[in-house]
Amino acid sequence: MTATYYRILAVGWSLAILVAYSVPTTGLPSSTLLQIDKAAHFVMFLGFGFLWMHAIHPRRPDAQRKATSPVRAFALIGVGIGLSVLAELYQTMLPRRAAEPYDAAANILGVAVAVGAFWWWYPSRTSRDLKQTS
Repeated sequence: MTATYYRILAVGWSLAILVAYSVPTTGLPSSTLLQIDKAAHFVMFLGFGFLWMHAIHPRRPDAQRKATSPVRAFALIGVGIGLSVLAELYQTMLPRRAAEPYDAAANILGVAVAVGAFWWWYPSRTSRDLKQTS
C-alpha cells in the first residue's frame, strides 16, 4: 500500500478512536469491563501507531524499503501521549465516562509497542548502513 492509503486509514482510525471515547460504557460487570477496557485501549492505540508509522514513513524508491526516522518515531510517540491525555480529559466531560490513568498507560503502551515493532521491522538507514559496512 502507498503512504496515501495509510494516511487515509490512519485518519479514519484516529476518528474511530474519538468516536469510541464518546460511547458510554455500561452494561458489563466491572471486573469484565476492566479487562476488556484496558485491552481495547491498547489495541486502539496499537493500530493508531502502526498506521501512522506507515503513513509518515513512505517507501523509498531506491531500496523499496521503509527506513525509520527517529525524529518522526519519537514525534508520533509524543502525539500518542498527547492524544491519550486529551482523550482522558475529554472523558471527564462526558456523562457515564470517567478518566483513568491506567487507560492512558494502556494507550501509551500501545503506541510505543507499534513504534518499536515498526522500528525493529524497518530499521533506520544509519543502523542498516552500519550493519552493511561491518
